[in-house]
Amino acid sequence: MHTLLDQHPAWHAIRILPQPQARPGDLRHSLHHALGLPGQPPKDPGTSDDLIRHALHHPPRLLAIDEAHQLSASCLEYLRYLYDDPHTRIAMVLAASSHRLRTLRTTPMLASRVTCWHELHPSTPPRSPP
Repeated sequence: MHTLLDQHPAWHAIRILPQPQARPGDLRHSLHHALGLPGQPPKDPGTSDDLIRHALHHPPRLLAIDEAHQLSASCLEYLRYLYDDPHTRIAMVLAASSHRLRTLRTTPMLASRVTCWHELHPSTPPRSPP
């Protein structure tokens, strides 16, 4: 995934590697820094969300989350909130190893928003998504 993202800087990828069972506050903190927002992340979740949503408005961005199976249900809900916001312009890639993919596939809040599931094998070179 990182090799493919490195080859396409125009995608404006934001890369996140969550800690196991991260909370939405942890995800806000990671996004604040990954987006290059100034200063420390605000302690108030509403203020933090406003800054993050504003930064995700322009340019369109690709949010790539490695080891996404480690995200808690509340973090997945937070990602859904960002994705569904009419002012954000993001696509998301949630990456997980094949034996952890079931965790993501059985998450109801993702089921209606996933446009395609890809499975990459080490012997197969990655292709750019359309």
